Amino acid sequence: MNIEQEILDYADTFDNVEAISTGGGMDYIYRKFDNGAEGIVSADTMDGSPESLDEKAGISLFFSDEWTDGLVINFDTARAAIANLALIAEF
Repeated sequence: MNIEQEILDYADTFDNVEAISTGGGMDYIYRKFDNGAEGIVSADTMDGSPESLDEKAGISLFFSDEWTDGLVINFDTARAAIANLALIAEF
């Protein structure tokens, strides 16, 4: 898994997010919503997981299985992105 341990440990403090390995070295903190939407936390560059909790990161919300149509919300830190992914209400 290509996610730093401090990020995995922080994500583990939330019940509704988990680590996901998509292959090709792209691993993310992930959440599946009841309506089928999916969310990931990615590095500011969109190249996989952030390298630290203090690095800029974003939440990408996808509304199809293809992960092509979605919404990106940027945060100053990966810590904030993970917490906000966990706190988004079901929609």
